[in-house]
Amino acid sequence: MSKTQLKGGRVALIDGDVLVYLAGFAAQKTIWTYSPTGEWFEGKTAANKWWAEQSPDPFDKEEWESEVVPEPWNNCQFIVDGKIGECKHMTKSDEAIVFLTPSRTFRHELAFTRGYKANRKGMPKPVYYERIKAYLEDEYGAIYGKNVEADDLMGMAQTKNSVICSNDKDMLQIAGRHYNFTLPKETAFTMVPPQDADLWFFTQLLSGDTTDNIPGIPGIGKAKARKMVDDYWDDPKELVRAIREQYVHSYGAAGLDIMEEQAALVWILRSGETPDNAGWRKLLGVKHEESKRVSA
Repeated sequence: MSKTQLKGGRVALIDGDVLVYLAGFAAQKTIWTYSPTGEWFEGKTAANKWWAEQSPDPFDKEEWESEVVPEPWNNCQFIVDGKIGECKHMTKSDEAIVFLTPSRTFRHELAFTRGYKANRKGMPKPVYYERIKAYLEDEYGAIYGKNVEADDLMGMAQTKNSVICSNDKDMLQIAGRHYNFTLPKETAFTMVPPQDADLWFFTQLLSGDTTDNIPGIPGIGKAKARKMVDDYWDDPKELVRAIREQYVHSYGAAGLDIMEEQAALVWILRSGETPDNAGWRKLLGVKHEESKRVSA
């Protein structure tokens, strides 16, 4: 995304990956049928509730059949259009740009501790998954990343005139305006200062990201990581030193290589960056030629 495309009025930078799942799952339902009697219910919660009233025995999935039933495509299309319109209206934007992630990116090639997003294999996708993506391309000119994710495209495109529209916590690494289109309007808006953006990166570097199969440092969750970052925040060099020590303590001789791998995986690219000149190197005091394993 070139900066010339973003000049003028405010621009809503929309996370198409989130939109695909949000609209797709909202436009389908799962019917659960109890095989012995033919009783059926919309959703497992309703089936569980009915079963609990019938028997003291645990819910036995083998006695149930489930079927995913999509609503008419027009209903799904209505949700997509509505969310994009909402993002433009709520952020007072003149333009909306939708971003999508390709099937593989540089992170898949860099990950060596664990397969990047390997924990998502076999997870269900909405019935309209491919159709929604095609609709976003055809109707809204959605942009696919080239070896980078939608997150990176939004991070690189963010300016003082744009608003990132996503519910992905990773995007809090990017300074500026944010709008979470899955929250009530009273809590949907966030302004992230540059220092807080870096703070969130260090927090994720310590704790990892289970959603993307990024381990971080074993035993350090978000709360512990945030406390450590807060404790050292007045002295960035000491913070980096402490993080290095934690990685070496946890992973031994491979600790610093793994730290750089984790940094490359959790870092969201910012304006003017590529995977090879990403800003995490500067924050960690790592020279490019010293990064043995994390050159895309």
